[in-house]
Amino acid sequence: MSTQTSDSNKRIVQNTVFLYMRMLLLLTISLFTSRVVFRELGASDFGLYNVVAGFVMMLTFLNGAMSNATQRFLSFELVKKDAIALRDVFCQIQILHAGIAIIVLILGETIGLWFVNNVLNIGEDRLFAANIVYQCSLLSTVLSIISVPYNSVIIAHENMKLFAQIGLLEGCLKLAICFFLFISSFDKLIIYGISLAIISIIIQLLYFKVCRKYEETFFYFSINKKKLKEIGLFALWSLCGSISTLANMQGINILIN
Repeated sequence: MSTQTSDSNKRIVQNTVFLYMRMLLLLTISLFTSRVVFRELGASDFGLYNVVAGFVMMLTFLNGAMSNATQRFLSFELVKKDAIALRDVFCQIQILHAGIAIIVLILGETIGLWFVNNVLNIGEDRLFAANIVYQCSLLSTVLSIISVPYNSVIIAHENMKLFAQIGLLEGCLKLAICFFLFISSFDKLIIYGISLAIISIIIQLLYFKVCRKYEETFFYFSINKKKLKEIGLFALWSLCGSISTLANMQGINILIN
């Protein structure tokens, strides 16, 4: 077995271990935090948060398709080892995601806001809290869309250790939210929504900072229509699956509401 093959196998094993550790620890944290959050918010506010935040998530159906396309094109250029082409692809991907984020923001502040206030079954006494949660969820969603290219860079470079570390940090911060909910005397639904938005900001800034070590992440504005078309057409193949998944997961919550 050649040295190159041996190193490749070693990396695969290491990345697999990191991903499984991340998954198991996050699952454990999620099981604990879900119970605490449900107890502190109560059944009504917990359901209200899920339906409001879930509706915002439905606005990101393009994001799932673009994430697959992003990882595919970045990985392809990395294999070719063409630094200029890799940087150009990353810039086109950033432009696409910025466009998606702007569209989601516009839809969220118009149709989405109207839907939350006029269609969803929300009591008058919780409408203010629901709007705070909605705006926090929309902010988190926009940030997550913008950060997709940076997340994809880490995955394309197979730096699963860093990916796992950031994921675990996010899990630990959510544990901290449980503590704040426990000691807080303020409206806990509002506290929960704002806290999750703050965590989202911290994580996205962290992704942005750690990815600066990769040369391709230094953005310059240049529109390559051919490459934009290629990425967009590839993303369309994943679009149907993304829409179906979101409709299944979030549509049920809205119907129940």
